[in-house]
Amino acid sequence: MCDVLNHPDVNLPRNFLLGFPVTGVVPDSGVLRTIPTAGSEEAFWAGYKRTMATNNSWATTLASAVNSEGLSARGRRRELLRRSWDLTKNEVAQGFASQPMTLAELKKKYKLADGNLGCRPLRRHGIVQGQKQARDANGLPVFEPGGAPKMVDKIRLIDDSKASLHNSTLIRCCETIAPCRFTYMGYVADETLRQASALGVQAPELVFSLDDMKSAYRQIPTADPEMCIICIYSFDKGNLGPRFVEQHGHKYAPAPHQGERLARKTCPALPECARHTLLHPRGTDTLHPRQFRAYLECL
Repeated sequence: MCDVLNHPDVNLPRNFLLGFPVTGVVPDSGVLRTIPTAGSEEAFWAGYKRTMATNNSWATTLASAVNSEGLSARGRRRELLRRSWDLTKNEVAQGFASQPMTLAELKKKYKLADGNLGCRPLRRHGIVQGQKQARDANGLPVFEPGGAPKMVDKIRLIDDSKASLHNSTLIRCCETIAPCRFTYMGYVADETLRQASALGVQAPELVFSLDDMKSAYRQIPTADPEMCIICIYSFDKGNLGPRFVEQHGHKYAPAPHQGERLARKTCPALPECARHTLLHPRGTDTLHPRQFRAYLECL
């Protein structure tokens, strides 16, 4: 699709194969909004090396802080920490993360020749972000005796890339996201009608939908996963204490950039997708979301 559209983000397919960088100098994709960068690239790398030189002591300090909070938290705060740990275990079960490690296991795995660590973990906690309907062990929605949905707190996991200095000293970006205007869908509809008229065929009924992929960020591969290790308190009986968990996909902070780059590739394909539908309606005059995705994958 990139070749057909002469898409400027030529590294997008390669990044999906080999992973997107989450630290270091992130190359310009050519499709996002440019932002000014502070200082020179040489100065950035100097700060990067200074920060990475403290990885060993940082991991020790982080484990101690997580352990202290896990032991001292009470009431609602303790319950939130426990729920966050349960959600982290779900990520492991779903294949989005590796088995938890102790501090000693982390240092053994990532120890460098000079005694430092080749990774820099992030602290994980959770926040309540509204409510959602409860689900049972089989994933089915749960209802109250009267028939109303049983609501529970919706927990969003937060991996603190500010305290770990990832944001300030370990990543250098020259662009930021610039979401497409909502009116773009109107443009797609207008273009569909124009092409239908030019071809002398009946215009299809366009059906737009919000396709929210489950764990979308987690499915974006990372080029440097050693920089995406989180630290959280384990409440499992017989396995209490701070645990480090390697994340296979993106953390939230850099993920919007990569998701936006994918959107920037698919948006120019929409008018072509509409044209393809008009020429090959397959016996239907309605463009449903599943057909829409299938056509995009074929282009």
